[in-house]
Amino acid sequence: MKIKIPGVYENLPIEVYHAQSPLGSTGVKQMHNGTIAHYKYGEFKSKPHFDIGTAIHIVLLEPENFEKNVLVVENRRTKEYKELKDEIKGSQVIVSRSEYDKIIRLREKVFSKTENNKILLSDFGVSEKSAFVRCPKTNIKLKCRPDRVIEGDLTDILIDVKSCQSASYDKVVYDIAKYGYHIQEAFYRYVWQLATGKEISRFLFLFVEKEPPFASCIYEIEDSFVNEGRACMERVLDLYQMAELDGVYNDFPDEIVKATFPPYQYKLTDPPEEQTLVLNQPLNLEEI
Repeated sequence: MKIKIPGVYENLPIEVYHAQSPLGSTGVKQMHNGTIAHYKYGEFKSKPHFDIGTAIHIVLLEPENFEKNVLVVENRRTKEYKELKDEIKGSQVIVSRSEYDKIIRLREKVFSKTENNKILLSDFGVSEKSAFVRCPKTNIKLKCRPDRVIEGDLTDILIDVKSCQSASYDKVVYDIAKYGYHIQEAFYRYVWQLATGKEISRFLFLFVEKEPPFASCIYEIEDSFVNEGRACMERVLDLYQMAELDGVYNDFPDEIVKATFPPYQYKLTDPPEEQTLVLNQPLNLEEI
């Protein structure tokens, strides 16, 4: 399938979206948290908890596809699982019977909340739309796929669902910073506005716990931290543009790096009284 840029697509299969070459938010976060080499040469490894997360997304965002895309086995140690794993297609995932039962209970708990229903069941909402653009500053092709868009005449609301261990305030704030969700929001806002010409009035994260009691809460990142995410995104795009032009995708510095430690890491001795500038020194074998 040929994708036009700029373009917005509804009902684009997830495997077709992932097959497209433009840079997505996951790649931007990979380069921010690691290096350009981690994005360019890293290899994706599927894990069972990824399948559970995908199944939760489907049951909440695309319930009409749940039965055909979420396949159930008694457990992952059976011959049935190994055979089924070789036969799955497109966006299909496999979960165990106990995981399936939890997902059904999770769905009931999530939809018991008024605010969750507003964002997941709105008549103006569309799930899994895909947008493709070209960055006007760097000329890099970009893509995003919001979990859900509540569409208005002039502005849209974007929704992102996160399955998690804890939806508590402190843990969510920690996870947002650790996993770069503020960068994701800034990236989605940027790409979506370029693709549609519409402003994003709100960006909401629905955090849902994967284990009983399946607690959930909707969070909205403060503007100042979204601005931080925008700065991180722009820095990554500039670095990636230079890498693409040079054809060089570096990892960490090619030098010996002096490791320094904050005071709280010192347990039995006192830390240095003053933090001095430490210069990295190359290795001189003639001095041995």
